[in-house]
Amino acid sequence: MHRIALLFGLICFILAAAGSYFGAIQAVDRFEKATEKKLEQKMFLSGNDWGNIRANGLRLHLTGLAPNESARFDLLKSLGKLVEASRIRDEITLLEEENLIPPKFSLEALRNDDRISLIGLIPKNSGRTNILSTVNNISSEIKITDMLEEVDYPIPANWKKSLNFGLESLSSLKRSKVSITGETVVISAITDSQNERSKFERMLLKKQPTGIKLTLNISAPRPVISPFTIRFSKENNKIRLDNCSADTKNTESKILKAAKLAGMLKPGSCDIGLGVPTPDWAEAVSMSIEAVVELGNGSLTFTDSDISLIASPNTSQKTFDNVIGKLENDLPGLFSLSAILPEKDTINGETGETFIPDFTATISPEGSVQLRGRLPSNISKDAVEAYAKSLFVGKTVYVQTRLDPNLPDGWPMRVLGGLEALGELNYGVLIVEPKEIKISGVSGNKEATGKISRILSVRV
Repeated sequence: MHRIALLFGLICFILAAAGSYFGAIQAVDRFEKATEKKLEQKMFLSGNDWGNIRANGLRLHLTGLAPNESARFDLLKSLGKLVEASRIRDEITLLEEENLIPPKFSLEALRNDDRISLIGLIPKNSGRTNILSTVNNISSEIKITDMLEEVDYPIPANWKKSLNFGLESLSSLKRSKVSITGETVVISAITDSQNERSKFERMLLKKQPTGIKLTLNISAPRPVISPFTIRFSKENNKIRLDNCSADTKNTESKILKAAKLAGMLKPGSCDIGLGVPTPDWAEAVSMSIEAVVELGNGSLTFTDSDISLIASPNTSQKTFDNVIGKLENDLPGLFSLSAILPEKDTINGETGETFIPDFTATISPEGSVQLRGRLPSNISKDAVEAYAKSLFVGKTVYVQTRLDPNLPDGWPMRVLGGLEALGELNYGVLIVEPKEIKISGVSGNKEATGKISRILSVRV
């Protein structure tokens, strides 16, 4: 009886132990599953669903393929807020860097007055909201078409600098396209004038961020040039191209090539604009420059389709006739040529010196104007004095001229045209002679040379 009681007690103990063991296993299993569920939910809500959690008692084994070190750290940090960090066993695998091919980020902004379209692929952390806010602040009437796409990749080193610079430039250019990458900004735009184009180019180059390559393709309507002019001269192997008008860069290149072949050493340039009288402009100018070279010395002036060629007085009549005859036959039909072979200088019989009548006008830095030299009559003298006083308002005009009725025809018009041209200078000197008009001085206007040439082409 005693043995049976002991056996029964032993069996009960074994059954109780077994029940406790299996109960503990079930409790641990429920605890592990509850922990896994809670942590998996946290990973899903935080956007880190690439991770996997496996509970082994109190230990938590964290596995998965993390896209980068930052994502791994973020996941460990977020899970550490729910459980003790010491319980987590980090078994995460990082995606190998060499297997990552980051996308080429770019943003293209197209602006047409109050409409702006944004197209491209940008990093998720670029701040899409800030981009749209910056564009909205350009004008209250701006309408934005947002076609941007975002991906979760690290921001390139210079992305923010190029992005801020590109969006800032968009506010100044109403008709433009701005292409932005992490290394470059390309700006294409249309402005209303050449001056506006130059202003924007200077502004953008000044603000260009360090380390960002800037490409500018800013265009402006060509100005209207009237009249279209050329002023070319050759005297004692000294070649000058004082004024040049062209309708295209190609035309400019042809004219400058002809001047270079004639012996011009300094690089020249032409004003490019609308108003060319004929498509044969470059051809006519080139052959006329060649004619001056064949004559030896001389000056050439184009005023639209009118050509004035003045040879050196030392040119022989035969050479003059041959060269001018060939030029007249070769010129395109629209052009009209006036060629002059001046008489040789008059020699003073008593002194043997060459006598050249002249008229001079001087503007001093102090503001006084002095008129000296020869005029044909009292009427022309009064006209020149009155014109000078109206032209140089605020300056004191001194007249010290002499009368000479033997001056060449058209002398008063040459003097008046020269005075008008002199008015383009702050101070300088005008010398009018039978064969040429010389002007030298200082002007604050960089286009003064072209204006003076056009005035003389029309008036003289």
